[in-house]
Amino acid sequence: MAESRARSKQLAAQVAALERGQPVGGGLPKATARMQSVALRIYAMTSFDAIAPLTYLRSLSRRADGDEIRAWYSALTAEQQGELANQPAHPAASVRQWSEAERFAKEYQVVSWAKSQNKKGVAPSPGAALRSAATVGGLPPKQASRYRWLQRVMARWGGRKGTFANGDQLPREVFEAKVAVDLRRAGRFVSPRFSRPHFAVHLAAPVPGP
Repeated sequence: MAESRARSKQLAAQVAALERGQPVGGGLPKATARMQSVALRIYAMTSFDAIAPLTYLRSLSRRADGDEIRAWYSALTAEQQGELANQPAHPAASVRQWSEAERFAKEYQVVSWAKSQNKKGVAPSPGAALRSAATVGGLPPKQASRYRWLQRVMARWGGRKGTFANGDQLPREVFEAKVAVDLRRAGRFVSPRFSRPHFAVHLAAPVPGP
């Protein structure tokens, strides 16, 4: 358990560094040809956001940076570039790579949604995050498995449990709207302390175990 928490913190720090444009993982091995192929498919599926394929490679403890991702993409022919996001019919290896990339791209969509909520000063509940995930598909059929899936996504993408308090780091219009809601709910002002993690999902309620 302690090792898992340490790994999650390491991934969170690496993702945050990637977003700041800082190189990380210099001592890690390079991505294999297969990993590069999956990463490029993720790149195309996520509207060419380099953070997505780099997070995928970091989750596999592989080294790369945004320039490398773009160089791999540029090395492809126009036809190959156009086929990256299309589901292949064969060979089997390409089908498996596409499926792996699609799963990761769906995680990216859920994370992007959670981050958009964070920008509003909101840490969505697990249920809200899972409802967002349901719109893109790929969730496990059982509810308990869905919560475990959400926890794995948070660990992979640098998410954390948490809530947002009102504070002057929020945009003024968001701050004023949020304070009004909190005052109506609690009849008091919420502490001005404010922290902005990579993204946050409120998991204060007990989460079903394995």
